[in-house]
Amino acid sequence: MATITMMMLYGILSMPVLAHAQASVESDFAPWAVGDRGKSRGMFQVQARHWGKVPRSVIGQMKQYNSIIVSLYNSHHSMEKAIKAYNGTGRKADKYYVIVRARVLGMEILGVI
Repeated sequence: MATITMMMLYGILSMPVLAHAQASVESDFAPWAVGDRGKSRGMFQVQARHWGKVPRSVIGQMKQYNSIIVSLYNSHHSMEKAIKAYNGTGRKADKYYVIVRARVLGMEILGVI
């Protein structure tokens, strides 16, 4: 996660490795996915009540995700806390962070990044 934190510190808004990890956890990359009893939509399972209408296009969803994760990072000053906040609070958020981090590390081990 240090690489992602450095990317954030240097103002690089596109975080493809983290986005890949979260999209795989949230929806298995399905841009049309609907979850949380209809409250969450898209590859990143964004809730419109928190972040606005979810775009239909993959590019739109990526841009929205980038905006969300940057906003959360700016609020929490920590990628770990930002990733947890993306999912909520408490034990569920802690478990979510562990799963996302494992996906990121798995890509690193496989040489994807």
